[in-house]
Amino acid sequence: FLNNFDRIDSEFFRYVVEHRKQLAEKYTGESVERKISMNYARNIYNASLVRDEALVAKIKKEYLEVCGDVAVVQLAQMDMYTAQKNKDFKTMTALATLVAEKYCWNDQVQLSNIVYTYVTVIDRKKDLKKAEKWIKRSIELEEVSYNLYNYGCLLAKLGKDKAAIPVLKKAVEAANQEGNSAENAQELLNKLTQ
Repeated sequence: FLNNFDRIDSEFFRYVVEHRKQLAEKYTGESVERKISMNYARNIYNASLVRDEALVAKIKKEYLEVCGDVAVVQLAQMDMYTAQKNKDFKTMTALATLVAEKYCWNDQVQLSNIVYTYVTVIDRKKDLKKAEKWIKRSIELEEVSYNLYNYGCLLAKLGKDKAAIPVLKKAVEAANQEGNSAENAQELLNKLTQ
């Protein structure tokens, strides 16, 4: 039922938004709100692909009105990744700091994802050092193979190879225990220990 809409101007989507409290009783509030939010995000993304800035602004405004704080967080994340795509790293790092420290401080997955993005596109040591705080928080929330791997990558990028080695060993062990691939962590570990 909730998978049957994708356009925010459709009658069905409008019905879902207007009746979300009743639908939440049947499908859980979290699932209904997540579907609504994802639909707005998808429509913003599609409008941005065709560079319709007026439509993007209109959808963002409505999204904020309908979803409130959830929209604020989602829009900050979207703007962060848009800045990354546009290679506007000054804006990206400012938004990443906001998202990591204000909106996602208790979300180990999002913190780890932001750090992974930093490892892949950021070279300034000052920014990379800031990301170290975020990955440590991610690991503090839940130590899993991917955030250990991202921490090892970050340490290596900062030139802290000796510190990266034990972290990457833990990442390999954790990946094996989780039944996930340890290939990337092992490959970086091999490179650092040669």
